[in-house]
Amino acid sequence: YGSEDGFAEQADTVINILPTNAEPNVTWISFQFGGVGDVNGDGYDDLFVYRHGFEIWEDPGNGGGEPPPGGGRGDGANQDEPPPDKDPDEPWPEPNATFYPPDFQLFYGSEGGLPLQPDWNGTPELEGRYYYLQGIHHADVNADGYSDVILASTSAPHVQVYHGSEDGISLEPDMTVTFNTQFSYGWTLHAPVNFNGDEYDDIVIDYGQAEGLFDYVQYLYLLPGSELGIPTRPSESYKLVLKELSSDHSPRVVMADINGDGLNDAFIYANMMSQSRERSEFRFQLHFNSGDGIPEEPSWQYKYNADWMSPQLNFADRGDFDNDGYEDVAIPAPGEWVWWDDGTSEYTMGHLVIVNGGGIMDLMRPLTLREGPDLYAAYKAYNFRVNVNPTGLSTLPTRVQLTLDPEGAGVVLEAGLQMGGSYIKEVTDPEGLVTLASDLTDIVHDSDNNTIWVHFRVEFNWSWPHEELCDAKVGTIIDDITTPFIARELFRVENDLELIGSLAASGAIQGDLEEGDWVKGGEEVTVSGPVVVYEGTQDVYPPSGAFQVTLQDNDGSSSSAAHVSGEAVSLVLAVDTATDADENLTLTLTSLPGLATLIEERSFQLGVDADVPTFTNVVPGPDDWHSSSQVLAGVTADDGASAGVRASTLEYSYSIDDGVTWTDWSTNGLEVGADGVTVDGMVLLTIPDGADNYVRWRATDLVGNGPAISSNLRIMVDTINVT
Repeated sequence: YGSEDGFAEQADTVINILPTNAEPNVTWISFQFGGVGDVNGDGYDDLFVYRHGFEIWEDPGNGGGEPPPGGGRGDGANQDEPPPDKDPDEPWPEPNATFYPPDFQLFYGSEGGLPLQPDWNGTPELEGRYYYLQGIHHADVNADGYSDVILASTSAPHVQVYHGSEDGISLEPDMTVTFNTQFSYGWTLHAPVNFNGDEYDDIVIDYGQAEGLFDYVQYLYLLPGSELGIPTRPSESYKLVLKELSSDHSPRVVMADINGDGLNDAFIYANMMSQSRERSEFRFQLHFNSGDGIPEEPSWQYKYNADWMSPQLNFADRGDFDNDGYEDVAIPAPGEWVWWDDGTSEYTMGHLVIVNGGGIMDLMRPLTLREGPDLYAAYKAYNFRVNVNPTGLSTLPTRVQLTLDPEGAGVVLEAGLQMGGSYIKEVTDPEGLVTLASDLTDIVHDSDNNTIWVHFRVEFNWSWPHEELCDAKVGTIIDDITTPFIARELFRVENDLELIGSLAASGAIQGDLEEGDWVKGGEEVTVSGPVVVYEGTQDVYPPSGAFQVTLQDNDGSSSSAAHVSGEAVSLVLAVDTATDADENLTLTLTSLPGLATLIEERSFQLGVDADVPTFTNVVPGPDDWHSSSQVLAGVTADDGASAGVRASTLEYSYSIDDGVTWTDWSTNGLEVGADGVTVDGMVLLTIPDGADNYVRWRATDLVGNGPAISSNLRIMVDTINVT
């Protein structure tokens, strides 16, 4: 069983498919198996096993354990040996043998894996004692949500369908389709197939047939699913003409959704060995399913020359291996025994050939733009790849034109394709909307596929007139006759820019800032963080030097620098020298080329405080006399509607000699409030008698304005009694 760590080295479940009473007498047995989806709808896939019928020959009684005579109905051994001498008139004795008929076994999956014994047994109802399955398949042909078991027999040939249900499948087939003729070159059943786009899985049968002396065709029979299942005979048949292939090349068909439209197409592959048997040439052809049927002629052909040899190609499988929306085809190419002149031998390496559906569609499209639809002005040259003969079946043109935005800009590019006279140039571009970066090496002749690849490498300039999706038209020209092809809404050109990433600011004095913080008047502020990208992207950067990155305030001051591709913006600007409670620093782009536009500027709001605090509410008043030498002095430091006062900077000093000398600035005994727009301070001073005493205050605001010093505030003291 698979797990997060892969597969275990030993099997998790070993199932014995033999009857118990036959085990001691059987050394090997032929069987087939297939995963058949969820037959009973319990969410677990189930396993279907078909064990071939077999006989066990018993000892004839002569004690010697003599094997049956050559040509008998045993395991096929010694069939090429002549029978022993005997009287031709004497009949052969009946062999003493036990026949075990073919057996169908169905094992239901569960949380614990597969059971050791089958949950269901069935026996094929066919004439003859041996029965061989061409394949075991599953499909929900009646769209009831349960996987149905589809068995394809090579003996009749015929198809049996067992419908799945909540109770599993019945003992008898619910539907049998028998064909009245043997298919000369074999046949293959394909299921599930989405042939017509409805909710029912379909079944397709293909077989090959020679027509005339040299022609070889492949036929497809359709058994469409419906509410009742499949019909008793094919509803439609389609003839596919095989080009340069015959039954000798063993062509095979796989039904795969190559073009990603939800319908299965007919993909044919064949192997042609070189005369020296040293390498293989694989030939592919593709017939698209339009929903109304599959055309007789191929839509595409391709040859692949391998540098190794395989004797055959086996049945292919399909799946979207690279998850690009187009189914791919996986073809096993086994090795073979090689005998050397000295009598030694070796087995050559086998290969798995992967045919990429997306790659086929690229080959078939007249125009391919792998990097679209969003292209970016002045970013790079984009490759518009033109296949001038996408089917490989027509005459090569002499010229090809590519028209970009034919209903708008109308830029026309052209390549001349004739050997010795090739060129590639701009034909019409009066507004200078593009730059063609191609040269003659971008015209590539592909003789294997009878086509020419032209790579129009186009760089769009900033002046491209709009950003809507644009068409592109390819015109291949033969003798002045143009065959047009239009790719609708193939590309759009983005010339809008945006600033992405967080915006940060830091002051030379304040350090890291947040929105709404205050800075000192004239302080240098660094704004940084965002990068410039094309709109809608995260890491597609416009080229360096295409424009200026500018930081400006709301009074017209600015600083700029040339844009550097992929680098975060970092600009410095000195803020106003006057107080401004609403200073907006705006990051923008200037000197933009052409029609380039910045979709949104980025701003950082600050407050500028250019003023020192003032002092109010002075205590005591200058005209007051105090009768005690203990005088309470106080003040309010006021920073107005700005940053606020730093309380720790409020200090006082006083003089008792009419201002000739002053004490040092001090906070001793000072009671002060918290930081804020206003800060109150109060201190008890000891002042001598007289009118020549003064106190003064100083404070600094939170952004560093100051210190502001108050005027000299008089304190008058008279402690002497009247005499």
